[in-house]
Amino acid sequence: MLITIGVILVFAPCEAQRLTFPTFALARVVSLGEFLERIESLFIAIWVGSVCLKIALFLYVTSLGLATVAGLKEYRLLVPSLGALNIAISNLWFKNIITLRNLHFLVFPGWALVVYFLLPWFLLLVACWKGERRTGI
Repeated sequence: MLITIGVILVFAPCEAQRLTFPTFALARVVSLGEFLERIESLFIAIWVGSVCLKIALFLYVTSLGLATVAGLKEYRLLVPSLGALNIAISNLWFKNIITLRNLHFLVFPGWALVVYFLLPWFLLLVACWKGERRTGI
């Protein structure tokens, strides 16, 4: 949220809306004192690291969930095939940045509403209905 506020304050709302990668554009403009300029490589390193961590987490959760549903004892056998499937689907669906941007603006809001809001509420209601409550962490 702070980065979004910074982008809007530096570039104004109209220009910030037109930027493809506003955080990267902000990193190109920012200079810390006279000695630290052009820090976009730091932003890219953080971005790539967080994307790799997110992909690894999603791959782990997907393989673990699929192994649980399929009744497999070991989830690690599914990881290479799910990783290859992930790469194949990403290459088929996203030919360029325009298709990714269209997906982001047209499909993501509805998907995010379901996955981030309706699904957790549904799971909470099912847990309350079944009477299963955890005490403590």
